[in-house]
Amino acid sequence: GVRFGSVDVLYHSVHLDDSKLPSDGLAPLGLGELQRREHLQVDSFERQRCGQRCDGGAMVIPPAERASLAGLKRQASLE
Repeated sequence: GVRFGSVDVLYHSVHLDDSKLPSDGLAPLGLGELQRREHLQVDSFERQRCGQRCDGGAMVIPPAERASLAGLKRQASLE
């Protein structure tokens, strides 16, 4: 089988994205500036990531947490 030896991991800051996702429109997050880069062996990377992966697609982040990650203070709403 095919085997890879290393992986480059890129870490970005969080910023507000002007896309239409998530559908509720509250604090859509996107990738900001590149903060750092790590070059790791795949086996080391897999050990670090164990338990951090989301199952089947995008990770769901509640609106209040997204706003907090983006540095926003949420104003009173009708929710």
